[in-house]
Amino acid sequence: MLNITLKQAKVKFSEKPVLKAKDRGTRKALKSIGALVRTVARRSMKRRKPASLPGKPPRVIDGKLKKFLFFVVDGAESVTVGPVKLAETGTPAILEYGGVKRNRVRKAGRRTTQHIQVDARPYMGPAQETTSGKYAELFKNAFK
Repeated sequence: MLNITLKQAKVKFSEKPVLKAKDRGTRKALKSIGALVRTVARRSMKRRKPASLPGKPPRVIDGKLKKFLFFVVDGAESVTVGPVKLAETGTPAILEYGGVKRNRVRKAGRRTTQHIQVDARPYMGPAQETTSGKYAELFKNAFK
């Protein structure tokens, strides 16, 4: 029987490089996931004339929503994917979840506000659901 202690083997373990490599791999996987979800969400929005039906992704009219979809990796813990808040309109959230959109219009020289009920036209939720099966594979490839 052979017993070897750590003192005898003179093994020195430094956890810093291991943790650094783990964080690097995790960030790489999260970037891949963010890019994948963003790409699927962008591709779901088609450029066509009539408005989309409720429950379907929104149609591209001027392309701002599609153009301003981004992802951000928060450290080595999570990734946030979604549209950038361009103004106080709340349009991306109203399209995703539904709600009331307020429009300011001029009628007979007076400014009035119209309230328009918008049914949900989700684009981020379905993109996340579509890609969720590929997350494990992306993490597995990140540590090679």
